[in-house]
Amino acid sequence: MIGRVKICIVSDSHDRAEALERAVRDAAAEGAQAVIHCGDLIGAHTLRPALGAEQVANVKGGRTWLVDPGTIAGLAAPATWALGDLAAMRFEVFSIAA
Repeated sequence: MIGRVKICIVSDSHDRAEALERAVRDAAAEGAQAVIHCGDLIGAHTLRPALGAEQVANVKGGRTWLVDPGTIAGLAAPATWALGDLAAMRFEVFSIAA
C-alpha cells in the first residue's frame, strides 16, 4: 500500500519566481512533499477536449491520469497550481491570492 504522498503540480511559470515560490510554500503547508513543474505547453487548446475526463487513453492502450494545474504565472487566466494526493489519486487545483 502506498503511504500518504502529496505533490504540488505547477505549470507555465514564465519566469514568475514570486508566484512559483508562493505556490510551493502553500503546497508545503498543505502537506506536499515534492513539486512537479510541467513546463510551458504551447497550443494547450489541443488538450481541451480531454480535460473533462480524469483518465484518458494512452498510446500503450492503457489509461493515464490527466491533471491540468493551470498557469502559475497567471497569464490570461488566474494563477493556479495543483495538489495531488497519490494514495487517493485525487487532485485539487488552488488559486494564488493576489
